[in-house]
Amino acid sequence: MGRVLSASILVCLVTWCQGLDFTLNTTPAEPGSPGFCATLTCAEDITTSAFLAASDDQAGSFALMKNISNMSIFKRVPGSSDTQKKQNQEVLVAFVSSENPTASHITNDTVIEGTMEAERATVRMVLGKQEDCHSEFTCQVRGFDQHGREVVSSTKLFQPGHRGTQMDNDGLMTAVSSQLTAYVKQLVKQYMKGMEMTIASMERSLGQRVHLFQEDLNNRSEAIEQRLDNVEENMKNDSMITPKYELSSYNNSVVTQSELEDLLSDSETRKSRDLKAMMSRIVASNICEKGMIAYTSQRFPYPVSFPKNTLDFAYPCDTVTDGGGWIIIQRRSAGNTDFNRTWDDYKKGFGTFYEDFWLGNDKIHTITSKGQYELRIDLKYNDTSAYAHYSSFSIKGGAYQITIDIEDSHYYDNYGYRRSRTKHISKAYMLSIGDYSGTAGDSLRDSDGQAFSTWDKDLDTSPGNCAEEYSGGWWFVGCGYTCLNGKWGAGSNKGMEWRDLTGGRAVSFSEMKIRLVD
Repeated sequence: MGRVLSASILVCLVTWCQGLDFTLNTTPAEPGSPGFCATLTCAEDITTSAFLAASDDQAGSFALMKNISNMSIFKRVPGSSDTQKKQNQEVLVAFVSSENPTASHITNDTVIEGTMEAERATVRMVLGKQEDCHSEFTCQVRGFDQHGREVVSSTKLFQPGHRGTQMDNDGLMTAVSSQLTAYVKQLVKQYMKGMEMTIASMERSLGQRVHLFQEDLNNRSEAIEQRLDNVEENMKNDSMITPKYELSSYNNSVVTQSELEDLLSDSETRKSRDLKAMMSRIVASNICEKGMIAYTSQRFPYPVSFPKNTLDFAYPCDTVTDGGGWIIIQRRSAGNTDFNRTWDDYKKGFGTFYEDFWLGNDKIHTITSKGQYELRIDLKYNDTSAYAHYSSFSIKGGAYQITIDIEDSHYYDNYGYRRSRTKHISKAYMLSIGDYSGTAGDSLRDSDGQAFSTWDKDLDTSPGNCAEEYSGGWWFVGCGYTCLNGKWGAGSNKGMEWRDLTGGRAVSFSEMKIRLVD
């Protein structure tokens, strides 16, 4: 059996990688016998390894290699005491690149084969010389990261008994430890930089909150002081002070010392109450409400918070738009979420709060059933922003239905007269909206009173299935009308349409949000 020496573990330690494989398979051979003594193989597949390699243009940093440009194998030239300068010299013995993706070379003592693609490369050398079988080799892979910067990964294969270049175990571990230490330092440096940015952001946020608190408190304090100044001015205008400490005012009314103390006490109580109100707004509110403190966010285009609430689910809260306090129930901004979903998907909700999502019909019903809510829809079309506001908004539960009497041509009584019969019509998640205002147009008006409909549960008023034909769940009236859950980027009435604004074409952004009415 031959022995296999592998440098893949060393590579992973030095460059924090997975996958770069450099091995030497040594086969037994009698001295002087014909044949080959070893097979040297270097292989890399970045589709499964995704290792980090050193970046050429940023010393001490690391980058993720996205594609391979070339793979080379070098042999260290043995030196002597008279040629010390040549001891560190390496000679290129095998090579593949994007310009020369294949290599095939055969001599009496060496066979070289190599192949390379954008994401994988392999070079194989079958060695015939005993000298080569005990030499030191280096495998080097060059490529580019996602920013187009060149990155390099390399490793050495040390042969037992190789004189002058063989590292002992202690030396090897020292080199590995040095590389690991450098990498750990780099990670710590990046982490500390991120922490500094986070702390700076928190300091800015806290400074904004303190400034708002101080400004509001100053305004309230000035109002209280003005009231006290008015009382003092009235006291100065009095002509006499009675033995009972009564103060005669210009309108002959009397302010006693007790009443003055009550006034001062009331002022202190108001100041304390105002302070508590301000503090309750600085601390994260338990509800999403109008006038709440704006929170900073790195992942939204405007300050958004996730307030605590008495419900068993979370929701994002827009703290800025028109005074803030808006619970966001839908967003379409990136186009990376499929909205052509089933009834159960729309019932439970889907997507991610940080990208595109639908909060869920059950959750929207739960929220709107606990008070009167208003609806705001923000849209963007042809780089222009518009909005639609409805004074009230709610949806019924998923099992809601209405009962009507219809005249049935197939239903006759015992005397041959056609009679009416009772029919139950599902109005699951039926939409109810109030008066409109805004700049986008009242395109949701026709959907008022309509049930929610999806491709697998057709509850629209059209003879066909609008959700199946035009994609997305919505309160369809007829196919081709307004639907903000349509297919991303699609036209011809099949996209994210708001008819009064787009005329059948798709908007590039939509956000639906509701707020508790004061």
